[in-house]
Amino acid sequence: MAMQEDYLSLKALASARAYLYMLFHKVFGGKPTTELLEHATSAACLDAIEEFARPGNGLEELALFLEGIDTSDTEYLSDAEREYNRLFVGFGRPSLPLWEAAYLSGDDTLFGKGTLAVRACYRSEGLRTRKGPGVPDDHASLMAAFLGQSAEKTYGVLSERDFPAAADRIAKERAFVTAHLCSWLPQAVASMDEGGTERLYPPLLGAFASFVQADAIFLAEAAAWIGELGEDEVIEEASCEEFDRMARALEELKTLRLPFLEENELVEA
Repeated sequence: MAMQEDYLSLKALASARAYLYMLFHKVFGGKPTTELLEHATSAACLDAIEEFARPGNGLEELALFLEGIDTSDTEYLSDAEREYNRLFVGFGRPSLPLWEAAYLSGDDTLFGKGTLAVRACYRSEGLRTRKGPGVPDDHASLMAAFLGQSAEKTYGVLSERDFPAAADRIAKERAFVTAHLCSWLPQAVASMDEGGTERLYPPLLGAFASFVQADAIFLAEAAAWIGELGEDEVIEEASCEEFDRMARALEELKTLRLPFLEENELVEA
């Protein structure tokens, strides 16, 4: 019974992480809209955050922050649009770059070994950037899109109780998260101007950094759980309305279109 309950929890977390990675892909990939804020403050999003929230890991604060957003406040949306332009848009280097190489290359190189390693991971899943090789593959939004799609596949094999396949996917995802997001997002958060006037993106970037750390822990625990499964362990299929609701919410989120999002999208190679 304990292993069956653990499996239900594992599936719930796997479903939640697919949603949250897709949300962060949209948040940092395109210009904010009312529809984006509605997704970010939805019951499905708050449920996904609750799955990962633990004392001290920063995600309870994210839920409180999102609950405080009034999606009908047009002034708030206008401020968010101006933040987006100030932080992420401009000629040359934006004031808050969101690609890995800006923090790890040591010389502001856009395309280096890390970028090519990320590109190779995309290709291993049959994906490439929509805009082609001129786009830095190691942008946070692109990597979140990659992990969102990968997490959805991992959830699928877990649902099929194909644990060897799940273990393989989890190992690859953990390596990617650790090497390409946990390695630099805290630096990006620390580089933000504490005296700035931004209201939306600093807490969201801080939450993204917290989430990838929490996800790395989850992936390690998931791998350990699968490793402890005995050959004669019987795990029954686990389906419920909550899983179905999250799946529907994810599909709706995936269809969300934002201005400039095509710059940070993955397509089949």
